[in-house]
Amino acid sequence: MQIDYEQLVKQINSIEEQIDNSIENQEYEKLLPLLEKREQIIRSFEKIDQKLAQSILEADKKRIQKIKSQMEKLADDAIQMKKSQIAIKSYKDFTQAQGTRLDKKM
Repeated sequence: MQIDYEQLVKQINSIEEQIDNSIENQEYEKLLPLLEKREQIIRSFEKIDQKLAQSILEADKKRIQKIKSQMEKLADDAIQMKKSQIAIKSYKDFTQAQGTRLDKKM
């Protein structure tokens, strides 16, 4: 039974690494399948080592904070993109109404 437990721990550690890499690389589409696979493995333990369980919980807390930070950055980027889009549209509207002189300057 010890070998099976060790193999499960190795699988968990591999998945943990993949989860961290997915978050780091902002490959969020990979997270749910990895988390589901991790859950299946954890459920297959007869009894999980407290140290392993605590390690997973602590890592997940850090992951949540990192994802929140990335979400805030994405939200800020989206706001900047929207402002840029509005500026481009207003310039386009202005040039269409006034007629462009850019071609005469070149």
